Parts: sequence; structure tokens; C-alpha cells
Amino acid sequence: MIAMPLTRGRTTDSSLSLFTAVTESAHREDGGASTADWLRLALELEPDIEAASHAREALEQLDDHLEEEVLEDMRLLVTELVTNSVRHADAAPGEPVRLEVSVHADRVRVTVEDGGSGFRARRRTPDSPDDGGWGLHLVERVSHRWGVSGGGRTRVWFELDRSGASGLR
Repeated sequence: MIAMPLTRGRTTDSSLSLFTAVTESAHREDGGASTADWLRLALELEPDIEAASHAREALEQLDDHLEEEVLEDMRLLVTELVTNSVRHADAAPGEPVRLEVSVHADRVRVTVEDGGSGFRARRRTPDSPDDGGWGLHLVERVSHRWGVSGGGRTRVWFELDRSGASGLR
């Protein structure tokens, strides 16, 4: 696991600077505060059985910066998305799984990125198997907003509002 310590605002890591620039631009269009007002955590994880555990450990850096309910939801969803990346991405062997967390005054945005070529999210139905396939269902139910993008790498992102506990919807 390669971890970048918790930082404020823009990163100097060129592999993730594009994401930071996109986040900064979107935030300013909202009329919100500048990027100096948010915290950022970025990691590269080996795509192995320990990846989800390492991601959860890294999230401990945010304990003093987030509400416990938000942290609990974030730990659950990060575990699901990192596990999906390790199990299902058709990435080249050893291709890292990237996790980025941006903590804003009103929300937390999390992106999990892998070297996979993408997928179509499918809703669970009464006929869906009980023993798997719950990750994106949980992301949809617990997060306030989420999405998937491709284009050479697969990115699944979600946002949790900080106005209170999200709980299942």
C-alpha cells in the first residue's frame, strides 16, 4: 500500500492531480469555498486480499475530521468498492486500486479507481443471488449520490452528506 498523508487542497502527485483539478473546478461552480477548505486522502493499494483492510486502516486518519455516522457509512462503502475492484476488475496483474477521499464542509466524496475497462451497474431483483452482488446495492442505498465512469480506467464514486447520519434509504 502506498499512502499519501492527509493533506489540504491540491496534491503534488501527478497521477492524481487531474482528479483534484476536476474536483476544484466543480466545487467553485457551486459557489462553495476554495479548495483550501477541504481535506484530501489518496492511496494506491495492491489488488490483493488485504486491499479493503488497508483502505479501512487509512480512513482512520479522518477520525478527528468526520462525524462517526459518516465514517461508518464510508468504511462500509469503501470496503465494498475496493473488494469489487480486486475481485472483478479485468485489470492487468498488479495494477493498483486507487482510493481518493475529499472531505468538504458539507459532504465527503470518495472515488475508487481500478484498471478495469468498466461495467454496467445492474439493480438487484428478487431473483438476484443472496450470496453476493450487494456492493453497488449498498452504495446506492447508503450514499446520497454515486456514479460510475470509464475511459481506460473504471471509477466508482459516491458522496455522503455531512448534515447527519445517512442511514439506509
